[in-house]
Amino acid sequence: MRQKQNLDQCLSRYHSTKMILYSTILFYLFSIPVAAANQAEINNDGTSSSSSSSSSSSPRAAIVTLVTTSLYVAGAEVLARSFLSVHAHHKHPYPAFDLLALYVPPSQDNRSDITAQDLEDLRTVGYKLHPLTNTRISCPLTSQEQEALQNNPQYNEELKRYWGTCAKFSLWSLTQYDIVVYIDADGLILNPFVHTLLQWYRDEAHKHAGEVQNLLLAAQKAPGNDGYQTAFLILHPSSNMHSSMQNLLSTVSNVALGDLPLMNTIFGAEPYNRNRGGEPSYFLDLPDWTSVAQSNNVRPFYYTEQRRKIVDWNRIVSYDFAGPPECKPWIVYAFQKKKQLEEIGDEKNYMYAHPYLGVVKPGSDEEQIYMIPQWLWNEHYDQVLKRKKKGRSTYSI
Repeated sequence: MRQKQNLDQCLSRYHSTKMILYSTILFYLFSIPVAAANQAEINNDGTSSSSSSSSSSSPRAAIVTLVTTSLYVAGAEVLARSFLSVHAHHKHPYPAFDLLALYVPPSQDNRSDITAQDLEDLRTVGYKLHPLTNTRISCPLTSQEQEALQNNPQYNEELKRYWGTCAKFSLWSLTQYDIVVYIDADGLILNPFVHTLLQWYRDEAHKHAGEVQNLLLAAQKAPGNDGYQTAFLILHPSSNMHSSMQNLLSTVSNVALGDLPLMNTIFGAEPYNRNRGGEPSYFLDLPDWTSVAQSNNVRPFYYTEQRRKIVDWNRIVSYDFAGPPECKPWIVYAFQKKKQLEEIGDEKNYMYAHPYLGVVKPGSDEEQIYMIPQWLWNEHYDQVLKRKKKGRSTYSI
């Protein structure tokens, strides 16, 4: 209880002394050139290379992901490639940014198997690396959850999915940046988002005037409930906020299933609304379809002249391959490659094989909802592996 009171005090203090209006920060970011230190830049010939910033100041914005084990390295590589390829030749100016990968060193947690080669692969696609040391990585278990583990070993398999997600609270320690856009390493960028989000926040700042300064976090509402997802976040780092979160994590319970329950508790489950009354919450609901989770079949649709229902992927910014391990894109990729080797002829049936869904019927809703982003992920990863095979020191889009 005392820890929660300290966190509330931190929120109040941060609001009154350190919080900068979204409009001020984003107006500044929107006006500076696209030339980030150690950023993977896209050349006219479609190649990407690391370069130094043309100005003396370092980028004040970062696109950040989290890598807990070597399995997520492939996801982070594809995430970087999808982001860079989507934004490569976009006509709008972008703020300078860093691509930053937070990772868990094996020395900090023996469940991490990240190697030196994994780190080199992340550098090659444009990431700066930030090891998570002296910070809480695992989420604490309640006594009820510990008892459940003893009575049901299968429950342990469920908890393994979330063991490292409380490391996301380290995002608030990145105070070298004014603003952080966090995307899960199993995410895929489908459409440009930076200019849209910047303009949207500037509009919100003008609309709500001083009230927007309460906001510490922007997130996507989770369909069908009052909470929000943490696969795509926009936040302002704060050392005070980070310290309070770490202190709270040392005593809080009921977060064994990851960071999401605690984040919803801290920031409130309802987006800020000045007409609602009562205490304002501290996060803002992102525009619809900023992030879409694979584990939820809610999608934007349109209908063809033949009345066929089609997912409108042009409206979706980021796709999150949420779900059990069998649904992770690198697992599906390996599964389909194995089926391809076993296949006789050129029917390409392997493209519809899925370790969790089984055989997906061509033209079905499952193809529309689940398989199309997987195929796009596969294309990106094919290019990542092609680059590795050639031993390139620069990254090709």
